[in-house]
Amino acid sequence: MSIKFSINLLFLTIIALFIWVFPGIATAAPDKLDTNYPFIIAQTMPEISLTPQQSQQLQAVNQGRSKQIKAVLDSSQRQELSHKLRAGDNLNQALDKLKMQPEQREMVKAIGQVYNLKLKALESKFSGQLGLK
Repeated sequence: MSIKFSINLLFLTIIALFIWVFPGIATAAPDKLDTNYPFIIAQTMPEISLTPQQSQQLQAVNQGRSKQIKAVLDSSQRQELSHKLRAGDNLNQALDKLKMQPEQREMVKAIGQVYNLKLKALESKFSGQLGLK
């Protein structure tokens, strides 16, 4: 009986010690991660000076994404998305709040994944041109 008590006491002591030494771990909560629309925002690229041609390439990718998303949505959804963006929501927030069919959500998600790949390719290309790699 005393061995069980000793083991339990040791176990509780170790837990209390960890909570005391690492208080952030006990209260840590993950940030809200939005995995529905995994768009990489252009601002996440390293702060570099882009040439006019590079800016144009980045703008073309962004415009292509916008056109593809608009093609998936009907006119009322496009208006609602536009309203939400003007109200200050970012693209992910606006798309989350938008009422869409499951097929539309999947299409928008696929567009986002292609967009991410294009941005990564551009980032790699830009880094290579600037000798940052």
